[in-house]
Amino acid sequence: MQESIAVIIVVYAFCLVAKRYVPQSVQRFARIHMARAARRLGWMGIASKFETEKPPAPSCSDGCGSCGRCGSSEAEPAIKSFSISPGSIKRSSSRF
Repeated sequence: MQESIAVIIVVYAFCLVAKRYVPQSVQRFARIHMARAARRLGWMGIASKFETEKPPAPSCSDGCGSCGRCGSSEAEPAIKSFSISPGSIKRSSSRF
């Protein structure tokens, strides 16, 4: 019994990792073949879940505004400049 529970946990963890890191083309290929296998076995409910396409992920190019960068076309500087005053250097050097 413990072995079967451990196998279920490992398979579930593998599926989660594969879902995140496997390329979309491989995921699509696996979904198609899993749906075919489920249909052959008569599992129509499972086959219909594998046949549904995943919706595309939102990106900044679709204009949804979810990332907050689509609103302004003005580029922000990557590095902000800063300066150190001579007074602050004198104060910090007197501590040592």
